[in-house]
Amino acid sequence: MDKLTHRGAGSGAGSKAARGTAAVVIAGLLWGCIGPLMVEMENAGATTQVIAFLRIAIAALALGAFTVVRCGWKAFRVDARTLAFCALLGIACHGAYNACYVIAVKGVGVAASSVLLRIAPVFTLMIGIILATERSTAVKVAGIAVDIVGCALVIAGGQTASVGLSVAGIAFGVGAAALYSLNPLLSKAADRKANPLVVTTYSFLFGTAALALWLQPWNGTLVVNPTILGYGAVLALVPTALAYLLYYAGAGMLDESSKLPVLSSLETPVAALLGVALYGEQLGLAGFAGIVLVLASVVLLSRPTSHRTAHSHRPHRTHGGRSGVPVAQRLANVREGDVRAA
Repeated sequence: MDKLTHRGAGSGAGSKAARGTAAVVIAGLLWGCIGPLMVEMENAGATTQVIAFLRIAIAALALGAFTVVRCGWKAFRVDARTLAFCALLGIACHGAYNACYVIAVKGVGVAASSVLLRIAPVFTLMIGIILATERSTAVKVAGIAVDIVGCALVIAGGQTASVGLSVAGIAFGVGAAALYSLNPLLSKAADRKANPLVVTTYSFLFGTAALALWLQPWNGTLVVNPTILGYGAVLALVPTALAYLLYYAGAGMLDESSKLPVLSSLETPVAALLGVALYGEQLGLAGFAGIVLVLASVVLLSRPTSHRTAHSHRPHRTHGGRSGVPVAQRLANVREGDVRAA
């Protein structure tokens, strides 16, 4: 009987991990649609400031309305600890992160900054080890390394054009990766006592407030038209609100935070393939090889940890397009645009 109970518990944990993995992977696939939507908004006359603010603000409004309808106003009553983590999510992961990233783009370029961003799983793993929430394994390290190389090849598209590099640009690129690595850790901490929908809503509300302070839309800096608003709504609702809901929900089902940035990294090859299909961009042999490597890293890290291994090694926790810029690189531009107004 004890063995059957043990096996059933392991099966339940494995099913939960599989659902979490699927949610994070789907979020990454949705994020890959950001680039083409940005292209269409820019073609309609939108500036990067307008795109950034519409993306976050509309998502915050939609998430807030959906939360009220589904959960009621009482769902927003969370304890101070949860609210603090939500504020950190919005300010650090939607604000300071973007500020570092735009400085990195100015110093080393979009492609190089995107590559630097892929070291985020390394920071997540290091923080997890320091906080004793997870341990390093050969499979995990190999998966992260393969993902970094794969994304670098996809972003470069097989081209070896040199760009000027600055020490400050590299430093801020690494800083952006460090801030980005906090996303899974903060989201997991925030949704311990609140559901992912409330956590996502609060984080976007704080992110909108931060962007508003930088952009100051009340001074008439936002100029839009119906086409921009239409594409902006799709950008805010699908690859932003829905994607982050899935990401935070999946994060709450997975114990190992360092896997999350890798599992969601399918955004890079999806954006590249959409660029090829929609805008006739050239990916190159190296780019396609990079896609294979990214897929391999996702498969490698999506393998469930055995129940015995998880219990014997898990640390004890206390209770307390058309512009000429490849669509794959526009994944970086959307982050740059978030703070261009600053």
